Amino acid sequence: MKILLILTLLITFCKKTDSTVSDNSNSDSSINGSWAEERLSYGYALEVDEKANTLHLTFSGEGCPLDRNGSIQKTQDGFSFTLNPSKDGCGENQSRETKTSGNCKITPENTVLTTHKLTCTGIPNLNELLLFKINNSVDQEEKYEGVTVITIRKEGTTTSDVIMRSEPNEKSKPKACNFEATPQSTPQTVIRKGATFHVIARTKEKVKVKELENYWYLIDARNDWYSNCSQAWVFAEYVKL
Repeated sequence: MKILLILTLLITFCKKTDSTVSDNSNSDSSINGSWAEERLSYGYALEVDEKANTLHLTFSGEGCPLDRNGSIQKTQDGFSFTLNPSKDGCGENQSRETKTSGNCKITPENTVLTTHKLTCTGIPNLNELLLFKINNSVDQEEKYEGVTVITIRKEGTTTSDVIMRSEPNEKSKPKACNFEATPQSTPQTVIRKGATFHVIARTKEKVKVKELENYWYLIDARNDWYSNCSQAWVFAEYVKL
């Protein structure tokens, strides 16, 4: 009877310990790390270190560069922050030469593209800043607009001109977008041979398109900051990873 009681107490203790570790891990992962404007190498980016209570905010692209450090204080639904003064290439912008404060709210956004959304107010010259924690899972089964996909997360290059589709089948509507934001730019439905883009995922099963059998790739077709392209489907037969 004593042995049974001891075993029961040990099991209860272990469950509580596991629960505590899991809770801390979830909390840590939701704030810590890199936040960006989706999978872009330009725009705003934020690096948060919850353990050190610090952050690093940067902006790269057209216009004034931004590079500021600061501190954070965790709140119930995110964190408040203070940005330290910084002269980072735009001395005429006085707001960057003084301390500024604001708040960031975190909400779960479990998609094939992102895991969390960060909504920040108080950033100089912005009413609101939306950043995301990128979903970097590989070889995981996920859903995208009702379609089951397997994540890839690799760069791909077209081996031939290929049509962008709104759904993973050859009869779906071609997807048009502007690859560049210039007055001469017109919406395109074809990605030209030799173009490089990010392959997010593939369909779970191969399908036949005429005499060919392969997957459909879900891609991020953007190649320019001002591009209005987003996600599209292309047939994998014409893409080299």
